[in-house]
Amino acid sequence: MTTLPDVELMAHERTIAIPVPLAPPVARGSVTAALSATRTGDTIHPSLERTLVWERGNDLPPLTLYTRDLARLPRGGKCWLVVRYAGLVIAAGSVRVIA
Repeated sequence: MTTLPDVELMAHERTIAIPVPLAPPVARGSVTAALSATRTGDTIHPSLERTLVWERGNDLPPLTLYTRDLARLPRGGKCWLVVRYAGLVIAAGSVRVIA
């Protein structure tokens, strides 16, 4: 499993994009990215999970969420960005919502 860099989120816009700095596991396809309460756990809520799709030669797109859905997270609290490929956790990194 790859450890992603820590991210601090400023939730001021309508949407927020969380970078997923990870080499795609295959040439083209999809992964599931979600915010979780634990490092390898399930998503906190279905609104905090997305399928990220890329084409051959492209990087993984960011996890884009609506700011209103981040209200489910405690301000200043830590959660985890968990990336899964074929149901297996391939990367995780901490995320903190600071405003």
